Amino acid sequence: MKKTFTVHSFFHKEVSPGKGSIIWLVTDEKDIPRKVNAITDINQNGEIDEIYAVHKRETPLVERLRSTEKGDTFSIDFTEFNKREGYQARDVYHDMRTKERAAGLADSTRRYLWALGAVALLWFTYTALNNVSMMELNFLQ
Repeated sequence: MKKTFTVHSFFHKEVSPGKGSIIWLVTDEKDIPRKVNAITDINQNGEIDEIYAVHKRETPLVERLRSTEKGDTFSIDFTEFNKREGYQARDVYHDMRTKERAAGLADSTRRYLWALGAVALLWFTYTALNNVSMMELNFLQ
């Protein structure tokens, strides 16, 4: 699978002595934004010695991003890496779309439960008032 990326920005900070975090904001060839995270080893001079991808599947991308600057565009072929690591070909954003659908379903369910609660409240109110009026009729007789 060959992908093309454009680097929009990156940020590196030291999070503990000798360790850091780096984030690149990139877009792919479909102009879909993506955030790539990595952990860094920092030497005594404050320079980055090693970079490790947070997600193993992004290792080739992180290795390539190490030598990029803001505004750079590059292509990378993940085919050999995916074969070597045993990754199956997949739609990169499939899981994201599934989660978006699940969030929409949760919103629909929440509205349904609110409506069901309102109907139940009205039913209990009607039943209670009906019982009170029946008791009043029985009392008057």
